[in-house]
Amino acid sequence: MYKLVIIDDEKEQVDGIKNLIDWERYELVIGGTAYNGVKGLELIEATLPDIAIVDIKMPLMGGLEMLEEVRKRRIELQTIILSGYDDFYFAQKAIELQTSNYLLKPCRPEQILQSVLKAKNLIVEERRKSAVLKDYQDLIRENLPVLKEKFLTDLLKGNLSDPVAIEQKMVCYGLPFSALTSEYNVVLFSCHCWAAGEQPAPVKTEEYLLLAVMELVKQGLAPEHRCEVLYEREWVIAIIEIRDGACRQELPLQLEKIKQHIEQLYDLSITVGIGGPVSSLALIW
Repeated sequence: MYKLVIIDDEKEQVDGIKNLIDWERYELVIGGTAYNGVKGLELIEATLPDIAIVDIKMPLMGGLEMLEEVRKRRIELQTIILSGYDDFYFAQKAIELQTSNYLLKPCRPEQILQSVLKAKNLIVEERRKSAVLKDYQDLIRENLPVLKEKFLTDLLKGNLSDPVAIEQKMVCYGLPFSALTSEYNVVLFSCHCWAAGEQPAPVKTEEYLLLAVMELVKQGLAPEHRCEVLYEREWVIAIIEIRDGACRQELPLQLEKIKQHIEQLYDLSITVGIGGPVSSLALIW
């Protein structure tokens, strides 16, 4: 059910709107009534209706002033303005306040009903769009690791070249790189996942070791560098952002320490290759 409130200083008008239309037939329920703008604002704050029918001229606070206060409080609802004045200023102000309709008194019940149904349909459409957007965002969130890995793989294969599209995906996938960075490096860790003289490790063991190496590379680089790490076949690949000359100079020594740590920890043979610096993620392939 959609909640409707009626705010008008004419009790006869309020009772007519309330009683002459079978609101439940249209999935609408009267959430309350008020006879001036101050009480109307209190009613809206208390009930948070979907739709409000509001008279322009009321004691204590007029309808337009009340709707300004509603907007300041960031309360979202559809509004229908009732007015005894065929005045351009009032109509223009109502448009600024994004009202669904502007009706001149006296109003017939069918006019009011059609305006309310129009407002209801706007709400239905807004909620449908919000639900679609939420489903899309949930889908992105659930598949973020897969999407991020595909994006990085596409970068490394040279499948992406548009800087604007790359930057948008960086933001969408929460990648740590800065759009202001002027230098990137790709580092390959070639992992021989068995000790010298032994038979190759089973596939599951090899995958486990590659994931472990990936995590160690990420941990080793993370304090000083923004980076993303993934694996492709027997390689662990790090895309590293180089912020300044000091980072560039320290990188080889840091990579050597990571290599030694992995070899000692897992008894592996690791080969490290550093690509030349590039000025854009679009050029790292």
